[in-house]
Amino acid sequence: MVPPLGRPYWSNWVIWALASCPVGRSVKEKWMLKVGSKSVFQRLSELELYASIDVRGMEESEKRIMERQELDRRIEVGDIEFINRFFSTDLSVAELVGSYNAGRRDFADIGLCNLDLSGINLAGANLTGAKLVSTNLSSANLAGANLSYTYLAGANLNGANLTNANLTRAIMAGVNLENANLRGAISKGIEDHQAFYCNTVMPDGSVEIGPYWAEG
Repeated sequence: MVPPLGRPYWSNWVIWALASCPVGRSVKEKWMLKVGSKSVFQRLSELELYASIDVRGMEESEKRIMERQELDRRIEVGDIEFINRFFSTDLSVAELVGSYNAGRRDFADIGLCNLDLSGINLAGANLTGAKLVSTNLSSANLAGANLSYTYLAGANLNGANLTNANLTRAIMAGVNLENANLRGAISKGIEDHQAFYCNTVMPDGSVEIGPYWAEG
């Protein structure tokens, strides 16, 4: 599969990457099982991409910009191995639910692509930078969750509770937001090209009756 020509929307690259190189348990076992969820810079350091860069004094936004620039470059050159590792799956559904029920709330940078998380309760969780490409989050409770800088391309959020969630600069291209509730959500800088809105409660409390596909 060849990615589209030109510089596409961010999440189109992500969807292409996941479709081109499906991730699986073997990748998790090789890269993630021993240490659990890692930040992007831990993953990139393992791939010897940021070994010479000190990110300790950087603002979160600076780190995330670097992350996306590097990922964009890797996709453009067709680095399938890197993409496969970057979007590897860190936890099974049972492991995720068990961790949350045990009191864990910090799931920053976690990889949960292509999982069926329908109806899951992750209210108040920190999912900053999480990889949720093509994940089924229908009817999920994400109220008050931090979803800033997440990769949500192609995710199903039909009926999801996103009230007061932080969606700052989330990549949401192709997301299904039918019947979702985003009241009070922070949506600054989201990339929602071709996101589907229908009976969606918007951050300001208005209702997008739709059906409407965002141009982004």
